[in-house]
Amino acid sequence: MMITITLEFNHGFQWFEKNGIYVKGYVFDENNNLYQNGQLTDYFLGCENEQDFKRKLEHANGIFCVIIKRDDKAFIGVDRTRTFPIFYTEKENDFYISDNTYFFKNKLHLKQIDRLSQEEFLLTGYVTGENTLLKNVYQLQAGQYATAGKGLNKDYYFTYAARNAVNKTYDTLEKELLHAFEDVFGRLITSVDNRTIVIPLSGGYDSRLIAVMLKKLGYENVICFTYGRYDSFEVEISTKVAEKLGYKHINVEYHDNLFDGFVDDERYIRYSKFGANHTSVFLLQDYFAVKYIYDKELIPKDSVIVPGHTVFISGAHIPAGLKKKRMKSRIINEIMRRHYSLKKIIDAEKFRVKISQQLGEGFSYSCFENWVLKERAAKFIVNADRTYEIFGYEHRIPLWDNALIEFFKYLDIKYKLNKKFYNNVLEKTIFSRYGVDFGEKNKGNELIQRIKMFIKPYVPKYIFDKYKTKKDINCFYPVSKRLLDSMTNPDGIDIWNDNSVVAYWYVESLQ
Repeated sequence: MMITITLEFNHGFQWFEKNGIYVKGYVFDENNNLYQNGQLTDYFLGCENEQDFKRKLEHANGIFCVIIKRDDKAFIGVDRTRTFPIFYTEKENDFYISDNTYFFKNKLHLKQIDRLSQEEFLLTGYVTGENTLLKNVYQLQAGQYATAGKGLNKDYYFTYAARNAVNKTYDTLEKELLHAFEDVFGRLITSVDNRTIVIPLSGGYDSRLIAVMLKKLGYENVICFTYGRYDSFEVEISTKVAEKLGYKHINVEYHDNLFDGFVDDERYIRYSKFGANHTSVFLLQDYFAVKYIYDKELIPKDSVIVPGHTVFISGAHIPAGLKKKRMKSRIINEIMRRHYSLKKIIDAEKFRVKISQQLGEGFSYSCFENWVLKERAAKFIVNADRTYEIFGYEHRIPLWDNALIEFFKYLDIKYKLNKKFYNNVLEKTIFSRYGVDFGEKNKGNELIQRIKMFIKPYVPKYIFDKYKTKKDINCFYPVSKRLLDSMTNPDGIDIWNDNSVVAYWYVESLQ
């Protein structure tokens, strides 16, 4: 078997190769030693078999991907959040690996669209499992590795599904979490090597935690930015937080004229391919703010952008009805209701079967979380960091550090529901010391959201549109309108569902 490796994306993070080891990203080992850039190849030296490779992946703490080529075999691995996607295919007894699905499409002529994957993509905004929109082109999943040689062997070195929970007092858990935060942000500071940290500061707690911890640890080379309409609550809260902490704050005001001509812009077209990669919708929420900051040279070119991607691990997504008892059908129902929702679903059973095959073993709520991590968190939330990379910026996701993942993985459900423990520690122990303990903007509880979805079909369109316009603080409507206006067949697409609009636009672009 001939193995061909084609790596093309060097946006933000560069690929490095030495002795047949291809790497991107950075890693802290179990002794807290940092390996980044070309040094990252040294971390994987000595991996000559699957067991050695798996052991290295299990102890790697950071964002990375790795390919090791050894004669007629190869080892491939991605981090626990699939930060840098890797794709592969077999053709005529040869094995091909790339970070760019357009390589398979244009060079190997694998152009056929997988219709089930396309339907799923339009429902969720991403293709679940190992599939992509291209038939016979596959992806490694979060926490997964593969060995190619005499056949293909895939396995997970990490799963978020837990079969037990820690039995500790609240005070003990709080001390452990505070200690973990110190370690996590210490590693963040070490990894950026005195460069400017740029925080997309929202009105929520996650990005605020990053800002406060950097202040606590004495890191002053920080710039915050916020975007949205002039009357956005995000702008109001984030400005107040930045002022309290003494950090420079950039406000990028979103208005209709900011989006003129973007659909035909060369950078946007490149970003749409890079960000989607036949797998996920590319996100536009941050795109225009980062473009504005880049074009105006408001931050150093070697800045590191650090978003607050962690609402997942804090427990915010866990349905109240999922407890420890194994309830497979209930898990599937919740996944379908929450994540297969960008359009009306026609044949739900085929997706129920697919989800059933993807669930791990463990508590019901933990299996639900594991699915969300591998699918929505990895392919939607973390994939949003392509926005920063296309402008040449590195990024970090400290709230996905292994220490926090392991802590929250085994945290009891009573502390996870509604982010009770997470929010309480942040408010009373961390934020209060810096005068930023004002509440997170109430996004409404689950019951209210269900009532809204139920009455939506009965509300006159002009009333619904007026309500949505008032709530459209990030100007999704003018962006979606420009995308729909550029399409040949926009009929029936909900202009207020921005992710659905992007999904349909991208699928049409593949025709």
